[in-house]
Amino acid sequence: MRYIELKKIGNWDTRSVLKQVMNASPRGMLLDEMRKRIKIMDALDEMARLSLDVEEDQFKLIVGALTNFPFGVAHKDLLAIVDGVLEAPAEPIVKANGVAPEAIAAAV
Repeated sequence: MRYIELKKIGNWDTRSVLKQVMNASPRGMLLDEMRKRIKIMDALDEMARLSLDVEEDQFKLIVGALTNFPFGVAHKDLLAIVDGVLEAPAEPIVKANGVAPEAIAAAV
């Protein structure tokens, strides 16, 4: 299981970037892959989510889609969003009052 944090950095947000990437395939896709991508996009549509929790096979599909997507712009915030997805942890993202654990630890 991987836990992808759905966050906003500058004008970019993980949910929108993933939906755009999962919706397009520069090389085309078979029906099985289309179904898998739609399942991921449906999970992204659940607005209350703070993270997208995906199985390893779904994560591999997302990584493949991201690494093969021809981005039309170079922007550090976009790259931070993509890197955040590619480095998604295998442990749940736990936040207290909306604050990440590392921020809490740094404040103590």
